[in-house]
Amino acid sequence: MTGQLSIERGKTAVVIMDYQNDIVSFLPEAARNKLMERAGAVLVSARREGIPVIYVVVRFREGYPEVSSRDAIRRGLRDSERLKEGTPGAEIHSAVAP
Repeated sequence: MTGQLSIERGKTAVVIMDYQNDIVSFLPEAARNKLMERAGAVLVSARREGIPVIYVVVRFREGYPEVSSRDAIRRGLRDSERLKEGTPGAEIHSAVAP
């Protein structure tokens, strides 16, 4: 293995997922800063090279109707009101935002 990354341009994209404020806030500040710095560098390179960037977000409507009573992870998000549509926590972190 040479350490070189081969990219087939017509079949490659960068996916930014789980970079919403409520999610990255779980990381200690130093780790969050390092992550954002690295992700930001990837985005700059991808855009410079014309590689598409795709953003994936999860947001819940008022009352969290999307959350099943059997879904423990999403129940935790509901109970803490995280990723609620229209709140700053549901927005993509500014360091990697479109």
